[in-house]
Amino acid sequence: MNTLVNTTVLSNFASTQCLDLLRLTVGPLYLPVQVYNEIVVGQMAGYAFYDGIELHIAPFAADGWLRLLTMTDDELPIFASLPLHLHPAERTCLSIARRRGWGFLSDDRRLLRKRNIEKRPRVTPPPHPERPNLPANMPLAPMLRALPHQYVDMFEEHPERLMYISETRPDMD
Repeated sequence: MNTLVNTTVLSNFASTQCLDLLRLTVGPLYLPVQVYNEIVVGQMAGYAFYDGIELHIAPFAADGWLRLLTMTDDELPIFASLPLHLHPAERTCLSIARRRGWGFLSDDRRLLRKRNIEKRPRVTPPPHPERPNLPANMPLAPMLRALPHQYVDMFEEHPERLMYISETRPDMD
């Protein structure tokens, strides 16, 4: 399967000087012109890890494993329909991958999250449970109801038992 690569993936491998690992693992990759333009802007901004990347890009190098390509007219409507908050290089990769059925290497969570959400089936939430019909006054528990009145009001009859909270500490008043 042909696979496109985004700028961030190339940047991550180039900054760790592991472009050969990417080549050995994935094989030949396709590089849209918009991604190459972002690399050139990075070189002009002084990112040294991009130096020498042209040695990996065909047609600049005869044995280049990064193959430069452009969008076709069939991919332009897809490009125009994608959200504008995405960079042009990301939109280009997505439109080419969708139209041609190619793979796409990216570490952008916005793209991955959107794709995962589209594949999930919509699930309707369960209905709300019925509201319980509670009485206005709660009846006493059966055991408490069985107690004689004298046991419940014992603290009114024996206030000296409330004088101390514990045996070692007197009450505050």
